[in-house]
Amino acid sequence: MVPRAHVQVAAQQADFQTIAQHMFALMFRNVCSDGFRFTDPVDPQQFSAPGCVVAAPAYPANDPGVDQDYVFNWVRDGAITALEIVAAAMPVRPDGGVQPVIDYVTFAKTCQDNAAPTLAHACYTIEGQPRPWTEQADGPALQTVTILAAWHQLDQATQAVGTQIIDTNLSFLLKAYQEPTTNLWEEHLGAASLPAGGRRQRLRDRRAARHQRRHRLARVGAVRSLGREQVREHDGRPR
Repeated sequence: MVPRAHVQVAAQQADFQTIAQHMFALMFRNVCSDGFRFTDPVDPQQFSAPGCVVAAPAYPANDPGVDQDYVFNWVRDGAITALEIVAAAMPVRPDGGVQPVIDYVTFAKTCQDNAAPTLAHACYTIEGQPRPWTEQADGPALQTVTILAAWHQLDQATQAVGTQIIDTNLSFLLKAYQEPTTNLWEEHLGAASLPAGGRRQRLRDRRAARHQRRHRLARVGAVRSLGREQVREHDGRPR
């Protein structure tokens, strides 16, 4: 009997731009839309809302050997996924806006409206309802960074929704940024891993400009700093 061999990618011959296209397709299969939905494994009569980013289509009853249910939307993971969609510069609709990005913002608003016990709640069902999990204050920060990055890919109606999300997140972060929060890998409760120096005053500046969209969008460096380090650290390590 010939032993099975594991095929390895020839990294030295690889073109990373080409590989990125394959990886994007693998990532995009977890992004829900009107025409591509997941069934809620807990309630087969419920289905994912457009814009939900499923962590993985893995559920113990469907996959022998799998002992965790990842058919949920994590705020931080969803924001990082949406950043990649924005960077991909997908086709614009005839009436304006990129549909997957519009869906992301719409679903983010659903989760924000349903957030409990706080806006830092980290994990939601695929319908946008909070499920028992930890509070992770970096989630709203990354969500804000993502919406700002996606601004030019939103239609006017969704920009209005994005403005509401950003304003609500900023109001929350101004109060919560010094409080203990659960860390990136959900292992410890403590101070946020992002530098806190100067953040409070700069966030106050953002809130003061909330009704002056042009000024606010031009002065979002403080909010972006809340998420940049988390994006760099998010290397796909499993929970």
